[in-house]
Amino acid sequence: MTMPNMHPGERLLLYVLRELDDGSGRVTVTNGELAERCGWSASYTVRKRLHGLEDRGLLTITRNVDEFGSHLANTYTLRKG
Repeated sequence: MTMPNMHPGERLLLYVLRELDDGSGRVTVTNGELAERCGWSASYTVRKRLHGLEDRGLLTITRNVDEFGSHLANTYTLRKG
């Protein structure tokens, strides 16, 4: 599902996330890996586009941390439809 006026980077990122989805609707991946798969050099761009997708209600972001509070790869839950 895409929406009118969706930024092309958001479309690309959503496509990449759908490609990584194993059918569960959940994808756990680093921003660096997403940037590489999208052909982007900066994970800042990934964060910006992910938040755009989240604001549109197309996914939810779950921030994962280990027992010491260190950040791990986020989990993205894709909206079905």
